[in-house]
Amino acid sequence: AKNLADVMYSVASLDLKLEDLFLRTFEARAIKQVRSFQAHETSLLLWSLALLGVNGRNTLVERLSKRVAPIANDLSPHELANMLVALAKFGSALSEEETGRLLEAVERSMERLTPVDFVDTLWAVNELGMKAPGNVWGITMNRKCSMFAEDLEVAQQLRMLEAFAHMKVDPNETVSEQVQRKLNAKHLELGEKEVKALVTACAKFQVFKPTGGFEVKMADRMAETMGHSSTPDILATLMGLATIGLRNVKQDFDRWVCEMIHARTPEMTLQDALNALWVISKIGLHPSAGTLSVLKKTDSSA
Repeated sequence: AKNLADVMYSVASLDLKLEDLFLRTFEARAIKQVRSFQAHETSLLLWSLALLGVNGRNTLVERLSKRVAPIANDLSPHELANMLVALAKFGSALSEEETGRLLEAVERSMERLTPVDFVDTLWAVNELGMKAPGNVWGITMNRKCSMFAEDLEVAQQLRMLEAFAHMKVDPNETVSEQVQRKLNAKHLELGEKEVKALVTACAKFQVFKPTGGFEVKMADRMAETMGHSSTPDILATLMGLATIGLRNVKQDFDRWVCEMIHARTPEMTLQDALNALWVISKIGLHPSAGTLSVLKKTDSSA
């Protein structure tokens, strides 16, 4: 079992392309020995298969996944983090009992997780739909993240914010300021998906105070990257910006939003029209009388 796990880890580390014959042969041999896989080998093999993009419905993955909960307490914090990320990438469905055992293992390991593993673990818990006790974890999450939030890569910061939002935990002032300082400096590197995800995550917090012009920089980046995004995605991002306090916008942004809304009004659903009217009112935009008339007609006719 150890040799099989080591071989697949080497293949994944070298980023080699998996041939179908090799995978089928490997899978057949590993399945025969699946009961002999100990905690380390199980975590390592699942992580390697996830890195290689193996389908989560693969028989070997399914067999190994069933062994996860019983071995969770035997894993190091790093192995636990990798295994949870692998399960999240596979889209594994966990039973209530399995979820409970894994959450207990995470709680015991939280203090010993490295910054990257800590954020990856929170992300995986979020992706797997595990109902983590945010009221219990919140203090630890804020305390640990306040030590390293600004040092994380942007992608890791996004994972962290989404996890906080999923668990209904507001980042404390230190975490919030560190994240915004980094994102303000790196905002020109953000793509349309990152902008939408960041803004909508921040909008879910009960208390969020933009600093350093964060909301303005996100609005500027939105205009630069989301011109071809779907109408619901654009409106969701605008609603997020309005929620976190975007007001008194620049004339260019005002014009861009109003022209976009006007051009897309014919395709808008009732909900889209209602959202557009709310955004216009909340941010204080200046659409043409014709745009407002069409939006209100969509609302009234529906």
